Amino acid sequence: MDGLNILRILAFLCVFLLHTKLFLPMAWNENVSWAWVLWTPAWGGVWIFMILSGYGIGRGFYSGRYEVSAKGILRYWIKRIAKILPVYWFYIFSVALFMDPALLTPTKESIPQLCSLLFFNYRSDFDTDIFGVAWYLTTMMRLYILAPLVFLLLKRVKSRRMNMVLFLFLLLAGLAARTWMRSYILRTSGSWDFEVYVPFYFNLDLFFCGFLLGGLPYKEKNAFVISGRIFAFLLILGWILVNSKIYYEGNYAANSFYMQLYQYVFPTGYCIATAIYIYLFDICRTSRQSRFSMTKAGRAVAGIINRFPVIQLPFYLYHPVILQCMLYTYKDETYAGYASFWHIPPEYTEFAKSCFFTFQALLLCLLWAIIVGTLLSNRPEQKSSRTLGDFL
Repeated sequence: MDGLNILRILAFLCVFLLHTKLFLPMAWNENVSWAWVLWTPAWGGVWIFMILSGYGIGRGFYSGRYEVSAKGILRYWIKRIAKILPVYWFYIFSVALFMDPALLTPTKESIPQLCSLLFFNYRSDFDTDIFGVAWYLTTMMRLYILAPLVFLLLKRVKSRRMNMVLFLFLLLAGLAARTWMRSYILRTSGSWDFEVYVPFYFNLDLFFCGFLLGGLPYKEKNAFVISGRIFAFLLILGWILVNSKIYYEGNYAANSFYMQLYQYVFPTGYCIATAIYIYLFDICRTSRQSRFSMTKAGRAVAGIINRFPVIQLPFYLYHPVILQCMLYTYKDETYAGYASFWHIPPEYTEFAKSCFFTFQALLLCLLWAIIVGTLLSNRPEQKSSRTLGDFL
């Protein structure tokens, strides 16, 4: 089982569960004291994806899979586009056709907007409920373009110690840049979303910290690897839970300090926790297998988890659209009937309805992602299936 896929699934659930709450037509947290656990940090999930993407691309360059020549770099860029474009363009045209047909009507306004979407130039005036997730691919494409150019500089670094020095430098530089932007935004009443979160240059530290990890050689370790992996998983899970609590308090209790802590400091924490996870789950190799992984059920679970990268991109792109469609067709009596069938106490009915809505949305998104991913996604190579960079 690829341990990095477990982290990808966890990161995606952070995004999905939070976005679901934005479309829920009921008081989902009513009478539930622990509702904050489900107010997952979507931004945190995205930061994890960026670090993993950097690691995947970095591993490709440091291992020699991508040639550092004009021809090799061009081939790398074409490969990146070829893996993303079929699913991405199908998403744009299918969503526009059924939910925003005016975008496909040739006008002075629609043609530039459609071209911006098609060629990874996300704009703040796009309909965020439909095309809001497109910003991520715009940011990632810019980082993918920079990757081989940065590698030309980084390949001069031969020692592991210098690699770690650069890692720490990027880590601190990212924290310093976001801290400076906090004071700037407070002075100018700017937008954190479009001035810090979305621009690729404020995600350089996340992507290239992961990239530098790709330069570390694999290690064969059997002692303490299993316990180390348990620690790494609990560390990232604990960080997400702490973030969920802070985010919930910041949103529902209007605690601006908690929100700023999440927006400006937590990206650095995610970088550290994810780096530890990558090191223990992928860089440190072991020939040992758990008892569960050797069972038939364990192999089946591993097979399902290892297929996640194939459906990840359509899952991510289409989930807001499916949630929007579910909201359009929502009938309260249907979900109230589910709660009644399962004998949910009246004080928890609203929460139960939100859970049914979320579960149904997850199944629909999964089914559609499997269809689109199977038809349009390039088949992952056996070796490269270990890296998020091959799929996003």
